[in-house]
Amino acid sequence: MHSIIEEITLVEQQANKLRQDAVAAAREQVAAARIKKEKELAALDEDLRLKLDEAVRQAEQQGESASAEILQKRADESKAACDKARAHMPAAVDYIMERVVDEV
Repeated sequence: MHSIIEEITLVEQQANKLRQDAVAAAREQVAAARIKKEKELAALDEDLRLKLDEAVRQAEQQGESASAEILQKRADESKAACDKARAHMPAAVDYIMERVVDEV
């Protein structure tokens, strides 16, 4: 039969072992949670990066489209101005020639 002191010592040892096991289990759970969190953050980061890349791609497409429209509009306006100037060119040449002839 064990004495009370031996029983208390045994119970204390068991309590220490349980506490150590609980601390070890808690550390493992914290480590597992940290790994899970890091994986989730990496996945979220990748998802956000893909969304940002897509948003940038769409913005570039819209910018290129708007730029092309503006360039075409300016080209059309320039052509119209040139056509209008060409239409007035014979009259301008006649006017200049008339002035030159009158001066000579």
